[in-house]
Amino acid sequence: MAFSCIIIDDEMHAISELSELIARNPILKLMHTFLDVEEAINYLMTEGGADIIFSDIRMPKLTGLQAAKLLHPHCRFLVFVTAYRDHSLQAFEESASGYLLKPINFITLTELINKFIFQDNSLLSSFSIRNDKFIFVKGDQKKSYISIRTNEICYIKAELNYCTVVTNNKAYMTYMLLGDVEEKLKNTKQFFRVNKSIIISIDHIENIAGNMVFLNNKLSFPIGGKYQAAFFSFIKECSLNF
Repeated sequence: MAFSCIIIDDEMHAISELSELIARNPILKLMHTFLDVEEAINYLMTEGGADIIFSDIRMPKLTGLQAAKLLHPHCRFLVFVTAYRDHSLQAFEESASGYLLKPINFITLTELINKFIFQDNSLLSSFSIRNDKFIFVKGDQKKSYISIRTNEICYIKAELNYCTVVTNNKAYMTYMLLGDVEEKLKNTKQFFRVNKSIIISIDHIENIAGNMVFLNNKLSFPIGGKYQAAFFSFIKECSLNF
């Protein structure tokens, strides 16, 4: 489940910088990079297009703005990348999906990609519960779902714009915020949120020491102050007092 993309820029250092940012975002898959528009179009015609084209504006031969009408048929989202603010109006006149100013930072890129995700409902994963024994996470293909037994889930971790559901054997990515996942799981009485980034399964707790909870997979997580009262209240209910 990813957006395929290409980069068009006549400066290699700019290509390298954007490539590094793309590599850090799990939803992006960089297919190829190009130093000019003509090479890119030849590639896109052969390969069948890309989800996102990141194109510089000021380039020799053919600028990104001049090439916009040629690039649009080969992508879903055309993003202009430039060091010059004065091209923004022209960019959106050419129906650009985004406009990134150099130097690009990871947060700005991620925010733009999040926007694309929510524009494309086919990429939003569904995280649903079935009789407290299974959850279904949307798979890589449309209308495909992966069934995960809830008793196999060790913990769920918040990432940037998605969560990772971790079992003893595998990790599954779902495009939901951790708060939304917590809401879906609240009636199972099997999962507890212990801090801003982590929901754990009580089935996999090995021991608790102070404000740390240790799981049977050798991982440990701090119990955040906001979540301590509810967590320790539950632990007290389950404890045997001698």
